[in-house]
Formats: sequence, structure tokens, C-alpha cells
Amino acid sequence: MPLVLLIVSWLPGIGCAPQAATVRGPAVLGLAVTLPMEKSSAVAEVQGELSQRDGLRPEGQYMDTFVFFGRGMEVVQIRLESEEIDSYLLLLDGAGALLAEDDDSGGGLNSRIDLVLPVDGLYLAVASSYGRQVGGYRLRVVRHLPTAEYRLLHWPAVLEERFDAEGPGDKEGRPFAVWALDLTSGQTVSIRMSSTAVIPLLWLYDVEGREVAAGLDPGEEGVAALGFTCAANGLYFLVATTYAQLTAGQSAPFRLCIE
Repeated sequence: MPLVLLIVSWLPGIGCAPQAATVRGPAVLGLAVTLPMEKSSAVAEVQGELSQRDGLRPEGQYMDTFVFFGRGMEVVQIRLESEEIDSYLLLLDGAGALLAEDDDSGGGLNSRIDLVLPVDGLYLAVASSYGRQVGGYRLRVVRHLPTAEYRLLHWPAVLEERFDAEGPGDKEGRPFAVWALDLTSGQTVSIRMSSTAVIPLLWLYDVEGREVAAGLDPGEEGVAALGFTCAANGLYFLVATTYAQLTAGQSAPFRLCIE
């Protein structure tokens, strides 16, 4: 489904009457902006401007609100960048309940939110400022559509897992399992995978699919290990796999330790 952004300038429960929003580019009040799918993600970008004609947050800051449809278990990344304001970004569900907010995780005075959407439905991305400022901004929403089943990982943890020949596999038939970790800037995570049945491999990717760490053999047979210090708040994906395919009916137990 293509990503649709609809700009409004009010939020449920915040007590602001709908008002006209000042936006440069194709997004205008009452018109939806539809962008094509790009590979495994849907991307929408708009140029906007906070002005004195916009609605207000309860604390008095101006805001523009964008509505998009998302599906449960999709990963959404939202960036709000500006050279004119100290950006402040909020994400709400369709009923107006706050899911996440951010000031400076996007680097400098820019904002960024990474989140796994809880359910199918409408979501509200709110572009605002830390103080009561006016000025231009860029808002980018990326929905990463799952290409493989994954689980949210609460750590530290020790997991006893198993690869099955009939389970998920890559294009060459090698089994894999995927977990999502929510990390904060400066946080260090150590991950160790061990198995007596297969040669283990570990990979860690950021929310945009870039490899940030790989499991290396620490010199111990049947073990892969990686360490990673997070540079930016957000979701990261841990992939556990192996060098070889499994034969029909075969299974391979492994242990995963995250601390």
C-alpha cells in the first residue's frame, strides 16, 4: 500500500480547532500526498513551515500534523530537520495518544523517532519546535515493510532457539532468525551465539538496512560474537544465521546471549 501523508493542523484531545497550515510543496490542507513504494519501504517527504497561523501544542509551540496509515509490526522512522528552528517531533496514534517524542536524536537540533507500530491504523506525525519558533523544516517518514518475521527482543536475555529446515531461509536456503532491539545512543550491547550443530553467524543492521556490526569468531569453535556501541537512538535488527543449508527434516539448536 502506498504511503499517504495528509496534513492537518490539529490533534485529537489537544483542544485546537482546525486551521490552515503553511506548507511549501505538494502537501496542502485537505489533499493527500501519495508516493510510490520503493523496494521494501514506503517513503514520503514534505517541506513545511511553522508559522503563527498554525495550531498550538498545549505548551504553546506551533505545530503541523501529518497523518499516515501504518500496519502493525512495521518499523517506522520519522525525521524532522531544520536549519531555522530547534525541531521537536511527536508520534501519536489515531486517537491522539502519545507513542513517542524526540528533541535532538537526529543529530544537532534535528529530531528522529524509530518505532515498531503496534497495530494497523492511522498515525499522526507532529512537526513542532522546542521553543515557540517559526521557520521551515523537512519531514521524512519511512515505513519499513517487514520482509521477514521478527520478534522484539527485551534484553539482557538468554534465548534457547532452533533453526528448522522448514523455517525461514534466505535465497540460498540458509536458515535465519531476526530480532529487533531498541537501543539508545552510547549504549553498548554484547551478543554471543553458540551451537554444536551449525557454524553460527551474527549480523546487526540499523533501521535503514545498513550493516553496523558482524559476528566474528572469537577463537572458540561453534561461537559467533559481536559487540556494538550505539551511535544513535533507534531500532536495530539482529540476524542469526549459519553458513550451511539444513537438509529436509533437520533442525539445529543454538543459544543466544545478549547483555
